[in-house]
Amino acid sequence: MPAISISIVLVVLNLKELQWPDGHPTSEELNALQFAAKAHESFIIISVTDILLHRISYGLLCGNIGRVSLGFLSSPFHLASPVQYLFSWEFWGTALNPARKFWFHVTTACLILLLVFIGIAASPFSAISMIPRLGWWEPSYNRAGNGWPVRLNTKDAYPIEMTSQNALSTDYCDFNSHQDTCNLTNIGPMWNEVYSADAQLTSAPYSQNASNCRYGFATPDRPITYSIYDTDYRLERFYMPVATAPTAFTTLSLQYSAPYSDLDVSNWLIRSRPDQSSGMKTWKQPLVAVFCSSMLRNLSALDDSVIFDFPNYFTSNFTVDVNLKAESAHLNDTSVGGRGKRYRPRPMFLNIQSQIPIPISTAILFVSKVARFKEDLSQVKSKARVCLVQAQWVKADVWLEGQSLPAAKSDLGMSLMAIPSFLRKTSKPGNIIRMHDSWLERIANRITDPDSSNRQWFDIEFTPDSGNYLADTFLAVYFADALSLFYSLDFEGLGRPRFNVRTAETVYKYGYAYSFRNSITIVVAMVVLFMHVVVSLSHIGIIIFSTTPWTSSGWGSLFDDKWRDKTGLQAEHKFRIGTTRVETGDR
Repeated sequence: MPAISISIVLVVLNLKELQWPDGHPTSEELNALQFAAKAHESFIIISVTDILLHRISYGLLCGNIGRVSLGFLSSPFHLASPVQYLFSWEFWGTALNPARKFWFHVTTACLILLLVFIGIAASPFSAISMIPRLGWWEPSYNRAGNGWPVRLNTKDAYPIEMTSQNALSTDYCDFNSHQDTCNLTNIGPMWNEVYSADAQLTSAPYSQNASNCRYGFATPDRPITYSIYDTDYRLERFYMPVATAPTAFTTLSLQYSAPYSDLDVSNWLIRSRPDQSSGMKTWKQPLVAVFCSSMLRNLSALDDSVIFDFPNYFTSNFTVDVNLKAESAHLNDTSVGGRGKRYRPRPMFLNIQSQIPIPISTAILFVSKVARFKEDLSQVKSKARVCLVQAQWVKADVWLEGQSLPAAKSDLGMSLMAIPSFLRKTSKPGNIIRMHDSWLERIANRITDPDSSNRQWFDIEFTPDSGNYLADTFLAVYFADALSLFYSLDFEGLGRPRFNVRTAETVYKYGYAYSFRNSITIVVAMVVLFMHVVVSLSHIGIIIFSTTPWTSSGWGSLFDDKWRDKTGLQAEHKFRIGTTRVETGDR
């Protein structure tokens, strides 16, 4: 009965998902639980031993059953350590040679195997079910509320066509009273952070975070995660950076839902998800990959063809042919330096999808400077780069941890090493975000200076000593930041019935708890313990309703006279000693 009671209590604790209080269990309490698990195991061994003894006793003492095979007699005493007996000929030789009562013999062999399995499994599964698991658990109370309503600038929360209507929101910039804050919207802090980060020069990528964005400190903290992949180890410094960031409206609603005053900041988590009324199952966030090809040569504004080679990660190698003369027709409108001999052109958005074997979001040509006329080529050595940008919306989990406040975290459900393979499989026209020139021009403007057409593209300068991968990496970070920022929040309309998106948040607490969730081992352990409960209750029922309950007492009767008579272990040999009487007489 003790083993049954403990097993039932453990099942109830896991069904109720009982959580331990903060700071518990302590080390001493965990030690006590380990001793309790050992006691539970001992009770199970005693129970199955008693059940098997009753079976053997029943077979020996009931005349209608017949004798029990000799190889089964010692089985109850091996249940505490059954491995040697289980693989011995003593058991298998008996099990494979049935006695006179075939079904009794077979059921006894099966019962021995079942009880041996329960005895072996009792040790690990008692400990697994007794000791609570450490993890994130949803508490009985939820203070996160119903989330926040969000009004988006577009009809679709994750548009494929990025036009001027999807431009960055300016909700945070009050031009009259916060001019200094809005001046932080230039890309200087972002560039400095990427430039100062450790170089990723190995083929094994690792994750880095950029915490700055175009809005400075006025935006919710949502680190932009980026990694660099070496697409071909034979080519020096040819890298493919990938960046992603959760959408700002998701992280902002998380921060408003954070129960700072109710929970310890070190052991809670808030997970965000779309409300059912929004018609979405999961959040998405942009995943941006950038792969560039650069050259250092003498360039003229009159060059008809400039070839860029792309040893591509997704497909075979390909080349891109750029007509600099046609693309740089705007040079007359740009600044001129060096006494009219060279230009510093603004970045050019190229329409070269037909030359590329995979769908892309946009292609950008960066040229540091070009000669005005071919006769000036010897005096103007230019650095040119064509960058292909591929962006798509991917499913993501977004949450906020007490230990990482105020920064939100996100997970794409795949490892860093799996991202290139994912991009290769999903590079289809229907999945790729298409960035129109109008959107590219809008995100290139400084928010505080609407007339600064494409001014931020000028800021993406090629630092001579930075290495090729830094500009590429920054471009991926920049686009991930821009794609995650088009939104506006409607704080005044909380009572209105219609919103594009409504978020829902759930609080989780980090600690010890009993639960069946996210653990197959716990389920298996409970199944084994439940098997023991069923066998034990069946055994009790047999004893209660048996017509010969006296056969159930096996512990003290193994070597009494009745057992010995039935098993033939007592052999009495009566020897009669006779005397021979010899009579002698006189003859």
